Amino acid sequence: MVEDSVIGYADGNYDGLAASVSTNTGLPGMWHTTYPLIGSEIQNARAMGLNYRNPVVSLDPAQPETMKKLFRSIISTKDQEWDSYAPSSIAVYTSSAIPGWKNSVLIPTLKVGALLRIKLDTAGNKAASNIYSYVKGNVRYRDIAISPDGLKIYLAVDSSSVTSGPSKENPQQISYRGCIIELSYKSIHKGPAKL
Repeated sequence: MVEDSVIGYADGNYDGLAASVSTNTGLPGMWHTTYPLIGSEIQNARAMGLNYRNPVVSLDPAQPETMKKLFRSIISTKDQEWDSYAPSSIAVYTSSAIPGWKNSVLIPTLKVGALLRIKLDTAGNKAASNIYSYVKGNVRYRDIAISPDGLKIYLAVDSSSVTSGPSKENPQQISYRGCIIELSYKSIHKGPAKL
């Protein structure tokens, strides 16, 4: 079964793959998944018509051979880890309170325990600069909220810190599981904003 799917950019990196892969041979297809096989991302994007557009940014996009090698490795139960952030939620920062942050997308992550910031152009159509990473920790950030004045950002931390899926991370030395972390901006000096 082929379905009109695109993962990340319509660049062909998932051609011949699916949105998931597993070692469960009881599931259908060559990748052992119920997700449909993607024939051609480029053709699928065309089939979606004028409403399709590439995402503003794709986190850690990979080349087709990298993805196929990874999928083959997962099926053979070898290395099952790959570069990704595992975004958990999203918020748009619209305040002018933190210099340079207005019109930024804020994304907490489950993997690498980070808060990502992607600055958008003034029209909000594309990323205007790099992906910035803040407050890295050995935790899984589940959700985000921004105070009305824009000076505080709240991150919800998973209560168990155990991942599902192939990586099965279980950081044992987390002292702040299941809490809300408050980040406050304070202007100490001139220069780039820091939390």
